[in-house]
Amino acid sequence: MRCHLINLVAVLLLSLSSPLMALNSDREQPIYIESDELEVDDLRGVSEYRGSVNFTQGSIQFQADKIIVFEKERRLHKVVAHGGPVHLRQQLEAEKGEMRAVARKMEYLASSDRLFLHGDARLWQGGNEFSGDQIEYHLKSETVVARSDEKQDSRVHIVIQPKTDKSETESKGTGQP
Repeated sequence: MRCHLINLVAVLLLSLSSPLMALNSDREQPIYIESDELEVDDLRGVSEYRGSVNFTQGSIQFQADKIIVFEKERRLHKVVAHGGPVHLRQQLEAEKGEMRAVARKMEYLASSDRLFLHGDARLWQGGNEFSGDQIEYHLKSETVVARSDEKQDSRVHIVIQPKTDKSETESKGTGQP
């Protein structure tokens, strides 16, 4: 029950904050990857990059110890990143700044635009911060679900920045609430 209430509060608080939208052009950009080692299984559509891996696609930037890229029909399907920790940055639409995330493991599902953060997970967006053992971030619906590790009696933490007069004036000029 406690976990469901925490999830509901996290989703509600995010919906009250500024909307989060990634750059639409990111998906149409080429992928650039740098690493110390590479192993490719072209038949399975899997490539594994190890050692100081930098993954960039448009404004999306992953930094990790290891990244595994899964393709289906020569299109990006999934990215799994491991590290101590993994770092992610992505530019957001319409002067919303950037989204940043840190976790020990991240999984990005390209087909459904979902990001899963596992282990000491933190997500920052527009001055707001979400942290927990696991965070599930849905880019299309602009929702975050954060979960604590009940075995370790940890809790989800959320910081929501107040709306300023400047941001209210700017949103009236753009026709957004």
